[in-house]
Amino acid sequence: MHVQFWKALSSVTGGALLVDDEFLSSKIQEEYTNLSFPEPLEIIRFLLHPAITYCIYLLFSIHPILGKTATKIYRSSKIVPRPVGDELTQGSGRASKFPNALARLLFLQLNSIEEFNKKRKEWVALYAKNNLLSVKLKKEIPLLRVPYLSPNKSIIIEKAKKDLIYLGDWYSRAIDPESISLSALKYKSKSCPIAEKVSKEIINLPVNPTLNKQSVTRVIKCIKQYESEI
Repeated sequence: MHVQFWKALSSVTGGALLVDDEFLSSKIQEEYTNLSFPEPLEIIRFLLHPAITYCIYLLFSIHPILGKTATKIYRSSKIVPRPVGDELTQGSGRASKFPNALARLLFLQLNSIEEFNKKRKEWVALYAKNNLLSVKLKKEIPLLRVPYLSPNKSIIIEKAKKDLIYLGDWYSRAIDPESISLSALKYKSKSCPIAEKVSKEIINLPVNPTLNKQSVTRVIKCIKQYESEI
């Protein structure tokens, strides 16, 4: 049995902006109109991402070693352009229009969002019940990543891998991802001490809707066992 992360909704890249100011909205619309679409080859590379990810998921179900090997090859091949990379340092980033092909990916997932969110709420509640949710929620929220704080972060993640449980380490710095230059963002060390402390302890527990209760219960049981052994 293995556990992986899947995003709630993803078109690989791109996003939406909601503006409640009419003047500002018209200015943004004007700017957007003057943008061009990405090159066709770039769009094709983005479209390859969900197909390859699904193939890797199937390989994991056959045997974890196959999935891990395929993941390493995929990441090193750089088939899909990185959404965020060295452009903040190099000043090479550019804005572009949202391609219809990627928007189609998003609309296909919208049909299942209610079902997905229902499952996520169930898993979040189960983690909370077992004291593995490190934030207090005033209402049920379909979290994409469940934050669990532990000073034994690196040990727990490595132990989990051996049990074929793949925990997330998103937000492992005050400013993520790691490839971004902090100096390029003018960030000074210790200027956000709480965020820096949390980033060293945060572990993301899986809540993807493809899981079942047995899988989530196993994650909970294993983490509690790891903590007791340290």
